[in-house]
Amino acid sequence: MHITQKILVILLIFLLFSNFISMVKSSNGIWWDKQWKYRQEIDIPIDTSKEESKFQPIDIHVKFSHPCWAVNETVHSIRVIYQNGEEVEELESQIYNLKFIDESHIEECNIVFLIPDFATGVEHYYIYYDDTDKPSTNYIDHVSVEESYYRYEPISGYPLESYYYKIMDDNNIVYIVSQEGQFMGYSTSQHITKMKKDIKTVSPQNGELIAAFDFRYCYDTGIFDYSSTSQKLISKYVLVDGNLMIQLKLISTSKRDDLETVAIYTYYHCPNSNTRIQVHVHHEALKDIDVYPDVNTDGVFASLQCEGVRSSSIRELNIGEILPYLHIYSENNQTLEFPINRDPEYIPEDPDIRVIRWSDDIDIGKWVCFDEGSNGIAHGIIFDVNTTLQVNAFEMDYPHFPGLENNLAAVQIGRNSYEKGGTHSLHIPKGFSVEFNAEFFSTSTDGYPGVDREAGLFYKLIKMKPFSSNETEGSSRNDTRYSLIVIPHIAYSTPFGAPLSALTGLNLSFITVELYSRDEYISSGTAERLPIKPPPGIFDWRNISLFKKTRFPSLPPGEYIIKVYKENTLLSNDRRFIGFKTVNLSKNTTVHIYCSIEGKIRLTIEDQHENKIEDAQILLSSDNKVIVETLSENGETIITAPTGHKYNLEILYKGLIVYSEIISLKTYTHFYPITREIKFNRYNLTVHILDKWNLPLEVDAHPMLTNEEMQKPVYLHPVADPNGTYIFLDLPESEYYHLSLNYKSWHMEKLVSIPNDIIISFPVEYPVKIQLFDTHGLKIKADKLILERGGISNQVNKNSSLPPGIYHLTVLKDDKVIAKRNIDVFSNRIYNIVTFHQPLYPIIFFIGSIIIAVFAFYSYYKKRHLFISMIIIALNTSSFILPWWTIYGSSSNIESSTNLFLLPLKLITLTKTLSVAAGEISYLPYIFQLYIGSIPILILIGIILLISNIWFKKNIVSILSLLPFILSLVIFIVGVSLFTEIGVGGFIGSSDIPVVVPGSENTILHCNWGPNIGFILFLSSIILLIFNVFSNIRKPNPRILFL
Repeated sequence: MHITQKILVILLIFLLFSNFISMVKSSNGIWWDKQWKYRQEIDIPIDTSKEESKFQPIDIHVKFSHPCWAVNETVHSIRVIYQNGEEVEELESQIYNLKFIDESHIEECNIVFLIPDFATGVEHYYIYYDDTDKPSTNYIDHVSVEESYYRYEPISGYPLESYYYKIMDDNNIVYIVSQEGQFMGYSTSQHITKMKKDIKTVSPQNGELIAAFDFRYCYDTGIFDYSSTSQKLISKYVLVDGNLMIQLKLISTSKRDDLETVAIYTYYHCPNSNTRIQVHVHHEALKDIDVYPDVNTDGVFASLQCEGVRSSSIRELNIGEILPYLHIYSENNQTLEFPINRDPEYIPEDPDIRVIRWSDDIDIGKWVCFDEGSNGIAHGIIFDVNTTLQVNAFEMDYPHFPGLENNLAAVQIGRNSYEKGGTHSLHIPKGFSVEFNAEFFSTSTDGYPGVDREAGLFYKLIKMKPFSSNETEGSSRNDTRYSLIVIPHIAYSTPFGAPLSALTGLNLSFITVELYSRDEYISSGTAERLPIKPPPGIFDWRNISLFKKTRFPSLPPGEYIIKVYKENTLLSNDRRFIGFKTVNLSKNTTVHIYCSIEGKIRLTIEDQHENKIEDAQILLSSDNKVIVETLSENGETIITAPTGHKYNLEILYKGLIVYSEIISLKTYTHFYPITREIKFNRYNLTVHILDKWNLPLEVDAHPMLTNEEMQKPVYLHPVADPNGTYIFLDLPESEYYHLSLNYKSWHMEKLVSIPNDIIISFPVEYPVKIQLFDTHGLKIKADKLILERGGISNQVNKNSSLPPGIYHLTVLKDDKVIAKRNIDVFSNRIYNIVTFHQPLYPIIFFIGSIIIAVFAFYSYYKKRHLFISMIIIALNTSSFILPWWTIYGSSSNIESSTNLFLLPLKLITLTKTLSVAAGEISYLPYIFQLYIGSIPILILIGIILLISNIWFKKNIVSILSLLPFILSLVIFIVGVSLFTEIGVGGFIGSSDIPVVVPGSENTILHCNWGPNIGFILFLSSIILLIFNVFSNIRKPNPRILFL
């Protein structure tokens, strides 16, 4: 039969089955609904079969090929359809930013939908639309946003106040976006609070963690000496409020009017336990700025803050928790780990405990997060930014009250103000700006690896996300698009093979064209002479062609690799690679590709011990372009490529080329593959790192290997054993390995050869200042300070330099242990340690009080009018050096007491366990110190008046002497009651409260609290004085008093 007759017969068959053919377009499955005329496929750049891809939001800008009927964001003809073979599902979707061409038609818009949880990775996603009216969608409105206000002031002068946007997902509050407000004295505009699961009401204890996107710097050393765009709201907008997505916009400035932030917050419906909110940020300096020298907050763009607030008496103040790890994905593609103290020390003179300083020069690569480790909770910020970002981190306990812990751990991400060997940049010029996309992501199960996986998806999907007209000034994106037509020649296949295969289920051959950019799959299509268009027509006669062709209609400029495959050869489901070509797309282009049959290369890869090698990278290149890339499996691999070409075959292992050969694929290689058996040597490298105590490291020095012979720079990472030894496994033999170690600001490089074992000295030490106090809070000196770690003990000075690690400190005075506890040294540290050493001055006061008492009893017989006055003076003198108020608790393995002294005014906690005997000095607010600190002065005034009355013997003086004592009593009871209200709950009581165990985790202990012996003596003196005053009034003659 003549070839023309064959074609006519096939066309007649298609006409007879037109009702079926109308449901088929190319090889992509059935038509969803005949009432819709048009559809356009969406290319999804992620592997939707992976678990982390489920419910990922797709936010894409679409230009329609035909007019699309749409009246507004809810009344329109647009539907998003999931198709996997014969499985067809309509997905909930949302449209916004409509561009109208008349009152009821649009030519483009943005479309949002979620990857369904049943996605397999081989499905297709289509946008169906029509030019005539269609019923409304009536999708469930999953997300909503409301404005609200909250204020709570548990501590006078430290309100929790916020005007905020409340974002709800299926009636649960998921995020709070603060417009303006305060939290413990800090301003909060541009702050996002991640709420706990299934929360219906806003309250501090319902928050988990805060991500801030304000621009800030410090102009002095005080805690609140900072300028930040969290301080003043300029304007706020709800840009989009749809059924799947909400978009907000905040513009804010600093109190000094020298900084500005414009931020767009976008939240997508999240049906699973992982949540995310994306932010587009534009920061700008409105004036020339000089940062205060040596501060770490030197131009911060974003931060992540863990609050661990605990109150025994106020439920609303039990807020969040500090997670035990900070992980940072660095610019060197390393995941750096920093342990976080969940109960940081309280250091009055320097509350910030630095985990990372600006001088450590740690730059972020992709993300930062606080987490529980490789599993469990993790909260992170992922960045998409074209500039280097530097990280600093700190933790603090401030303020610190009895029964109240206000712990904080924060990581700040900002401008790259320092590079090793350079100077710290402290000037931010007027007009300085930075713009970036970020995602605040949280998982309850996946740990920091979950953040890393989310980052991989975020980087791919953010490229699809459109910039709307509402985005920040300066936002721009190159929207230039070109069409690419690919015409494969000598690519024989069954006519209309793709639709016939879909219709009949037979493995009929057809030609597929795939497009790649930067080694990533972009798109694919079927090469056809006569395309089939959607109903009501059958054939797309306008695009009929003499040759088979595939058209890619809208591609950004760039370099692409085109690959041509023949599907279903010889009634099988085999796929053969028959052609390729590279094209640099800078205009509408047509490319001709001359195909050939597929050739084969069979490779066997082993090491010197004949072990099959997994994961060797195999590259087949033509004209320096990688055409085929794969990994070895069980040491054996077959790679295929079109014949008729010369290729450069390269095998890389751990980044090094271990084999290279120019291979010409002839036609016969389709039947008789080229065979190569490849062997190379592999060795281990063991690295022992010892610190200055000759002990294994308790920190990760992040050793990496690279090699200047690597075709592409690859950083190799070791396996660490519990003894601090690092092992690089299965390295190809080479003399050019560069070993680098990094820990904060320390960096070392060393040239090593393989095989080898090496020992490296780790020189990093941190200055540690140990300040000792007696039981009343006065500084003392010790005879010996002994530190023990890893079985080694050393005597140190109060100012020492120590390798990073956890040490056990023992303090000796007069050959007695007066304190013992653990200290951790991972940065410059100051430790204020209260010991069990008793001071000398109370003995002096007691002796003085005894002398006064003896004199009082002597006066009872000689000058009885002095008796009561002397007793009152003796009682007050004794009370000065005794505790006035106490918290005490004990159990079988712990004893703790907290005492409030007036001279000096200190709140001292002492704790004893089997391994700890130490204490700390608690925080006293300035207003508390001002009022309680006046009590000794008032008592002294009362004593002076009392003594003067001995000579003047006037009732008025006697009454006046009473007033300072009464005033002191009122001040103390009211002051301590207010002070303890937010902690233990009141002046007197008992309950289970958190107790500080220095150098260890806090514990819960049942305690009693109330006035102690100092206050009781003082109260007794007032009773005596009142009795004395009234006796003087009733019996003016002082000689008959007390008779």
